[in-house]
Amino acid sequence: MNKEINLERLFKIIKSRIIIIMIVAVVSAVAVGLYTKLTAIPTYASTIKFCLVSSIEKVPTQSTTAANERNQYMYANELMETCLEAIQTDDAISEMNGFLQESDVKYANLGLKPGNVKVEQVSDTSNNFHVTIKTTNPELSCDACYAFESMAKARAPKVGTLTLQTIDSPKVAAAPVSSGTVRNAIIAFIGGFIITAMIFVVITVLDNTVKDSTAVCEDFGILLLAEIPNINQAADRDKSYEYTTRSHSREYRGGRHGK
Repeated sequence: MNKEINLERLFKIIKSRIIIIMIVAVVSAVAVGLYTKLTAIPTYASTIKFCLVSSIEKVPTQSTTAANERNQYMYANELMETCLEAIQTDDAISEMNGFLQESDVKYANLGLKPGNVKVEQVSDTSNNFHVTIKTTNPELSCDACYAFESMAKARAPKVGTLTLQTIDSPKVAAAPVSSGTVRNAIIAFIGGFIITAMIFVVITVLDNTVKDSTAVCEDFGILLLAEIPNINQAADRDKSYEYTTRSHSREYRGGRHGK
């Protein structure tokens, strides 16, 4: 039989099993969503924003103040990569933990890891960058941002007069960040739909049995001239008809005698 799969046949297979496919997809989405919601640990995020600036001494021969300011900007931008590298090392995180423990004794046994800290440069040509710290404690996330500020300003490159300025202070998070429940549920729905549809397509392609005369005509591209009836089915229909006829006859005779 012709097992070529085209879009028309593919859609026909999916359409014939669409109810089962949708049920599996919905169940998968609900299960993954509930699992994510019940098992996810709430995390709180605080963000602090920095700007890397320089104040190169103005040379008397410089023609304009604008040219001097541009030189300062380009100088700081060239050292941005060095600065970001310096504040994301393991030693930098250890120093941040030290500043954090000095600020409050309750953080003595807590230690932040590189996975808790995310540093993002606003753009490749920008001297601004953001630092987001996520922990299971909103106050810890905020205090960790201040500890990062102390560490970063201490470790920023001391080339020329390069300095790190804070342009936005962190705040204590009022609510936890999204646990990704909706996102995971959508992914599970799409995955369940695709996988279930693929299973039915594969089963249909590998099935070599003849379902009916229409399928034979479609697979071989021929016209049906005659069809041999199923004798067993015909016999079953005759028996069913005979049984029904006898039942109606008995009911009819019983009704007449009752009168």
